[in-house]
Amino acid sequence: MEHELSVDPRRRFALGITIENSNTRLWLALRAGVIVTDDFNFITQPELLIKIFASFAFADEHELGWDPTLRPCLEDGRIAYDIDVNDLTGLRTFRTIAMLADHATAAICGRGTRVFTARELTQPDIICVLKPVWQNICHREEGATLKDVRNELKGDRL
Repeated sequence: MEHELSVDPRRRFALGITIENSNTRLWLALRAGVIVTDDFNFITQPELLIKIFASFAFADEHELGWDPTLRPCLEDGRIAYDIDVNDLTGLRTFRTIAMLADHATAAICGRGTRVFTARELTQPDIICVLKPVWQNICHREEGATLKDVRNELKGDRL
């Protein structure tokens, strides 16, 4: 699950099952942490295991952890991603050109930050930097902290 979250930018979370002898658990790994169910015996309670597998089989992609705002595409023989961004101007779609950094994706817990060079599909001549991040609701946005620092610096200048 950790590997799935670290190698694929489309992953919001990963699901897994462990079976030890007849004890079975369902695992959910997401950027905020890992959740595990109480174990159950799949021999004496096979309906639970069948329900889990049926849920996986009939789930939509976003219900299995894939981010629908990030879509892979092939460009010039390489995998790129179309990333939808909804900002104050509306929905904009960017296509990644290259990955600048992804070192923060190695751990399950954290923001899973990746940094791409990208171009907006409606303005392909303009290259920008795109930084998708999983924002924990209890943490301030990085931009808010940067704004505070800039405001403090302005106040200290003569």
